[in-house]
Amino acid sequence: MLCVRIYGKLFLEHFKEGRAALMDGRNLFICCFVLLCFTTFTFSCGNNKEQLIKAEEAKIFKKQRDELIKENIALKAELAMRVSPSVEVVPPAKTVQELSVEKIKIEAQKTQGIQELKAGEDNATADGARVKIDAVAKKDEQASGGKEQQIVKKEAKPTVKRQVIASNYQQLRNRLAADAAAKRLYIFERGDVFSITVPGDILFHSGDINIKKQGQAVLRRIAKNIKGMENKTFRVFGHSDNTPLVGSAKQEYRDNYYLSLLRAEKVMEFLANNGVSTDYISAVGFGDTKPLKDNTDPQSRSFNRRIVIVINNR
Repeated sequence: MLCVRIYGKLFLEHFKEGRAALMDGRNLFICCFVLLCFTTFTFSCGNNKEQLIKAEEAKIFKKQRDELIKENIALKAELAMRVSPSVEVVPPAKTVQELSVEKIKIEAQKTQGIQELKAGEDNATADGARVKIDAVAKKDEQASGGKEQQIVKKEAKPTVKRQVIASNYQQLRNRLAADAAAKRLYIFERGDVFSITVPGDILFHSGDINIKKQGQAVLRRIAKNIKGMENKTFRVFGHSDNTPLVGSAKQEYRDNYYLSLLRAEKVMEFLANNGVSTDYISAVGFGDTKPLKDNTDPQSRSFNRRIVIVINNR
């Protein structure tokens, strides 16, 4: 700073001497040197000031960051303290095998208590054994009795349901027994599924989808007996043999798959018109893809031409 003042003073003195002095080479060099020093110092002071400001800002930012980190840690700790007490650990349910093992242990404890009661040398020992037997018996009742009752109830409910379903299907089988005996239909039952198969020759003429009068009578009896069944779905499956369609049938129905579908839809419409709910009935055609027998002779092909009405739980 002192150097700047000295050179500044010299510059002013030489400047006052006038134009002639400025033209001198030495004085001009001195003036330029002084000016260069002054400029450099000013630039240096400005840079130092900016660096000091940036350093101060960095300190403030670091301090704020540290405070935010501490505050975040404190909030996490407080949240953990609030959440942890409300978490309830639910013990896993015991299996039937675990209950059996526990019951065996309880029986062993009960037997041990009885032995202590019989072998007691004085009243104090006998009283202690009695208390132990009572405690074990109470624990046995709480641990195994309640669980066994729950298991029995859970197993009894499906059994009752199956009995009701079997009873309903048996009643349906009895009502359709006359048609089954005359081979106008066939009944199959497997678990909760009940199916009625009607031969295609009873329902339709060859290459046609209109139901014959004989078939209408059979379907009318079926509809009468199934329309009152609750919580059931009804599916109508159409099947055909592998004989290709010819003539007008081929022009109108194209192939066996489409023919079986149209026949299934016709039967579905007939059942719906005779009281079966349309909300839970559907029709599907399979063509010749699911034969009962090989299509090697007329009798086998007649078995494959059929309509199947499948009844299942909703």
